[in-house]
Amino acid sequence: MKNKRASQLEIIISFSIFIIFIVLLFLVIRPSKYNDERISLVNDLKISFSEYIQTNLTTTTIIPNPGSVDPGKTCFSIDNLPETIGLKTVVKSEDRQNIPAIISGNKLIIGAVGDLFYINYNQHLEEESFTIPAQGCDDLALGEYKVGLIKNLKFISLSKTLKTKEDMENLANYNSLKAQLGIPNNNDFTFFLRNTNNEKIVNAENLKDIGSNVEIYTEEFPISYIDEKANIKQGWINIQVW
Repeated sequence: MKNKRASQLEIIISFSIFIIFIVLLFLVIRPSKYNDERISLVNDLKISFSEYIQTNLTTTTIIPNPGSVDPGKTCFSIDNLPETIGLKTVVKSEDRQNIPAIISGNKLIIGAVGDLFYINYNQHLEEESFTIPAQGCDDLALGEYKVGLIKNLKFISLSKTLKTKEDMENLANYNSLKAQLGIPNNNDFTFFLRNTNNEKIVNAENLKDIGSNVEIYTEEFPISYIDEKANIKQGWINIQVW
């Protein structure tokens, strides 16, 4: 009888040990799986967020032929590039200083004279307009200037990054943004962009209440971005998911 009771006790103890083992195994595996999902989410967000705030910058150079611009004129115009219709432009001089320029119809009017100009096209640029002088601008024919190699480059847009922060201030826009970025409904995110001086020039961190005892997953990566004056700068994007 004692042996029977002892045998039953051993079964109960063995079963209890088995249950404890299963529970412990579950507690170990579940957080690991949960962490893997969060890590995967922040890695995916790094890609989708970068693509969302990315923009295309079309650049080329203009070299007027020597003596092609009338010495009495302070500006000249050329045919605008057909592939840049609808875009804004920022023109820089040979020493990379911004100079006035406007697009009028199919013409690009440059408010200065010189040997070399860098032309930038993008929908988020801020143009430096000017008033055409009374004597007008010299209209150069196609053979009176050279167009350099046309490049299409991708950068992070400071303007689009600022707009994304604004969208996060509105709940409906924020939820729409999450859907576009592939973020599940039960997750949230925030971000900031800092420059090489470690200044947070776009900061959305204070827009979302993270709360206490929340595990946050962070990814920070270097970027090249353009501002509204077509200046190319370096910085970092920091994204946080919880």
